[in-house]
Amino acid sequence: MSPQDPRHMVGLTWQLTLDAFEARGLPEATALLRLLARFAPEPLPLVLLNRPEIDAALPRARCEAALRALLDQSLTELVDVGARCAQSHGVLLDSVAATPAASVPVLDTTAVRLLDAAFPALPDAGPHDPLLRLLVPHALALLRRVDDPPTSADALAVATRLAVALHRTGDYVSAWETARAAADIG
Repeated sequence: MSPQDPRHMVGLTWQLTLDAFEARGLPEATALLRLLARFAPEPLPLVLLNRPEIDAALPRARCEAALRALLDQSLTELVDVGARCAQSHGVLLDSVAATPAASVPVLDTTAVRLLDAAFPALPDAGPHDPLLRLLVPHALALLRRVDDPPTSADALAVATRLAVALHRTGDYVSAWETARAAADIG
């Protein structure tokens, strides 16, 4: 990212807020925003952020305080789309994701593990689950963002299992679209 790149300027602007979090003793807010930047700008179910797998990126016990800090600074908002979700603007997420960070491998792995834990390891036939469809853009965004081959393989496995889970609940169109997009990206 060059200094003339608009994302660079946006990233510098947001970096001031992230630095303020650090100064106020809320480094978890920065970690949470960097984790959210691994996902898509679509609504992300809050249940993902309340899982033990998040501990690798930030302490689970501090996740709520971190989310509250992001909400207070209007860096994310709560939305209800049948499930309570967090949502941040795509430009913000892209600029934060483009910011170099030594913790990117940990964030990528944590994001994949959070998605992996969000639905059964062996999807079974059952009723339609709207949560599954909410996870699709995030699984595909991870496939686009992750550079590490082993983590990419894990992300592809999660996206494939998500497609299977969608199929097993009768959401055949979403299952097909998810599998096709995952194959194209992977």
